Amino acid sequence: NDYGEDLHSHVSCGRPLGLRLRENWLYVADAYYGILKVDIRTGEKKQLVSSNDKRLGPAPMKLTNDLDLDGDLIYFIDSSYERDINEAVEEHMEALPRGRLFSYNEKTDKIEFLLENLYFPNGLQLMPDKDAILINEDSMARIIK
Repeated sequence: NDYGEDLHSHVSCGRPLGLRLRENWLYVADAYYGILKVDIRTGEKKQLVSSNDKRLGPAPMKLTNDLDLDGDLIYFIDSSYERDINEAVEEHMEALPRGRLFSYNEKTDKIEFLLENLYFPNGLQLMPDKDAILINEDSMARIIK
Protein backbone atom coordinates (compact mmCIF):
# COMPACT_ATOMS: atom_id res chain seq x y z
CA ASN A 1 0.00 0.00 0.00
CA ASP A 2 1.36 3.41 -0.98
CA TYR A 3 1.69 5.65 2.09
CA GLY A 4 -0.14 8.39 0.24
CA GLU A 5 -3.22 6.22 -0.29
CA ASP A 6 -4.20 5.56 3.30
CA LEU A 7 -2.31 7.01 6.24
CA HIS A 8 -4.46 5.02 8.66
CA SER A 9 -4.15 1.57 7.06
CA HIS A 10 -2.27 0.33 10.15
CA VAL A 11 -5.61 0.25 12.02
CA SER A 12 -6.42 -3.08 10.38
CA CYS A 13 -3.07 -4.70 11.18
CA GLY A 14 -2.14 -2.97 14.44
CA ARG A 15 0.64 -0.66 15.57
CA PRO A 16 3.13 -2.22 18.02
CA LEU A 17 4.70 0.40 20.29
CA GLY A 18 6.23 -1.74 23.04
CA LEU A 19 7.93 -5.13 22.79
CA ARG A 20 9.46 -7.56 25.28
CA LEU A 21 10.82 -11.04 24.63
CA ARG A 22 10.55 -13.90 27.11
CA GLU A 23 11.60 -17.38 26.05
CA ASN A 24 9.69 -18.08 22.80
CA TRP A 25 7.07 -15.40 23.32
CA LEU A 26 7.12 -11.84 22.04
CA TYR A 27 4.89 -9.61 24.21
CA VAL A 28 3.41 -6.64 22.36
CA ALA A 29 1.77 -3.40 23.48
CA ASP A 30 -0.29 -2.54 20.42
CA ALA A 31 -1.70 1.00 20.11
CA TYR A 32 -5.05 -0.32 18.85
CA TYR A 33 -5.44 -3.84 20.18
CA GLY A 34 -3.99 -3.81 23.70
CA ILE A 35 -1.61 -6.46 25.06
CA LEU A 36 -0.80 -9.49 22.93
CA LYS A 37 1.76 -12.24 22.85
CA VAL A 38 3.12 -14.05 19.81
CA ASP A 39 4.88 -17.40 19.74
CA ILE A 40 7.99 -16.59 17.70
CA ARG A 41 8.31 -20.22 16.55
CA THR A 42 4.77 -20.80 15.30
CA GLY A 43 3.31 -17.30 14.85
CA GLU A 44 0.40 -18.17 17.17
CA LYS A 45 -1.13 -14.99 18.63
CA LYS A 46 -2.97 -14.55 21.92
CA GLN A 47 -4.71 -11.37 23.01
CA LEU A 48 -4.19 -10.99 26.76
CA VAL A 49 -5.88 -7.62 27.34
CA SER A 50 -8.12 -6.00 24.74
CA SER A 51 -8.04 -2.22 24.50
CA ASN A 52 -11.77 -2.18 25.31
CA ASP A 53 -11.62 -4.80 28.08
CA LYS A 54 -14.38 -4.00 30.59
CA ARG A 55 -12.00 -4.77 33.49
CA LEU A 56 -10.14 -1.54 32.65
CA GLY A 57 -13.01 0.54 33.95
CA PRO A 58 -15.34 2.96 32.16
CA ALA A 59 -12.66 4.40 29.85
CA PRO A 60 -11.09 2.07 27.25
CA MET A 61 -7.44 2.22 26.28
CA LYS A 62 -7.14 4.38 23.18
CA LEU A 63 -3.34 4.31 22.94
CA THR A 64 -1.67 1.29 24.54
CA ASN A 65 1.98 2.28 24.54
CA ASP A 66 4.54 0.12 26.36
CA LEU A 67 4.95 -2.82 28.71
CA ASP A 68 7.45 -4.68 30.87
CA LEU A 69 7.48 -8.14 32.41
CA ASP A 70 8.02 -9.41 35.95
CA GLY A 71 7.23 -13.11 36.26
CA ASP A 72 3.48 -13.54 35.76
CA LEU A 73 2.93 -9.76 35.93
CA ILE A 74 2.82 -7.55 32.87
CA TYR A 75 2.97 -3.83 33.60
CA PHE A 76 1.59 -1.64 30.82
CA ILE A 77 0.67 1.96 30.09
CA ASP A 78 -2.10 3.59 28.12
CA SER A 79 -1.08 7.05 26.89
CA SER A 80 -4.68 8.25 26.58
CA TYR A 81 -8.22 7.12 27.23
CA GLU A 82 -9.44 9.96 24.98
CA ARG A 83 -7.44 9.85 21.72
CA ASP A 84 -5.86 7.13 19.61
CA ILE A 85 -2.50 7.16 17.86
CA ASN A 86 -3.84 9.12 14.90
CA GLU A 87 -4.23 12.08 17.27
CA ALA A 88 -1.11 11.47 19.36
CA VAL A 89 0.39 14.85 18.47
CA GLU A 90 -2.75 16.66 19.60
CA GLU A 91 -2.85 14.58 22.80
CA HIS A 92 0.79 15.38 23.53
CA MET A 93 0.34 19.12 22.82
CA GLU A 94 -2.80 19.41 24.92
CA ALA A 95 -0.84 17.98 27.87
CA LEU A 96 -3.76 16.74 29.93
CA PRO A 97 -3.29 13.84 32.38
CA ARG A 98 -5.10 11.05 30.52
CA GLY A 99 -2.49 8.30 30.87
CA ARG A 100 -2.71 5.26 33.13
CA LEU A 101 -0.60 2.40 34.44
CA PHE A 102 -2.00 -1.12 34.82
CA SER A 103 -0.76 -4.57 35.68
CA TYR A 104 -2.04 -7.83 34.27
CA ASN A 105 -1.42 -11.19 35.94
CA GLU A 106 -1.09 -13.75 33.18
CA LYS A 107 -1.60 -16.65 35.59
CA THR A 108 -4.80 -15.37 37.25
CA ASP A 109 -6.11 -13.27 34.30
CA LYS A 110 -6.59 -10.29 36.64
CA ILE A 111 -6.04 -6.64 35.75
CA GLU A 112 -5.11 -4.11 38.39
CA PHE A 113 -5.31 -0.34 37.99
CA LEU A 114 -2.15 1.15 39.52
CA LEU A 115 -1.86 4.83 38.61
CA GLU A 116 -3.76 7.52 36.73
CA ASN A 117 -3.29 11.17 35.72
CA LEU A 118 -0.10 10.54 33.76
CA TYR A 119 0.86 13.11 31.11
CA PHE A 120 1.20 11.12 27.87
CA PRO A 121 3.25 8.22 29.23
CA ASN A 122 5.49 7.09 26.39
CA GLY A 123 7.79 4.48 27.86
CA LEU A 124 7.93 2.18 30.85
CA GLN A 125 10.84 0.28 32.39
CA LEU A 126 11.10 -1.86 35.51
CA MET A 127 14.22 -1.24 37.55
CA PRO A 128 16.66 -4.20 37.53
CA ASP A 129 15.74 -5.20 41.11
CA LYS A 130 12.02 -4.88 40.20
CA ASP A 131 11.29 -2.57 43.15
CA ALA A 132 10.20 0.42 41.04
CA ILE A 133 8.98 1.42 37.60
CA LEU A 134 10.24 4.32 35.54
CA ILE A 135 7.67 6.05 33.35
CA ASN A 136 8.47 8.66 30.74
CA GLU A 137 5.84 11.41 30.79
CA ASP A 138 6.37 12.87 27.35
CA SER A 139 4.16 15.94 27.73
CA MET A 140 5.98 16.98 30.91
CA ALA A 141 9.49 16.13 29.63
CA ARG A 142 10.22 14.07 32.74
CA ILE A 143 10.70 10.58 34.03
CA ILE A 144 8.84 9.58 37.18
CA LYS A 145 9.63 6.65 39.49
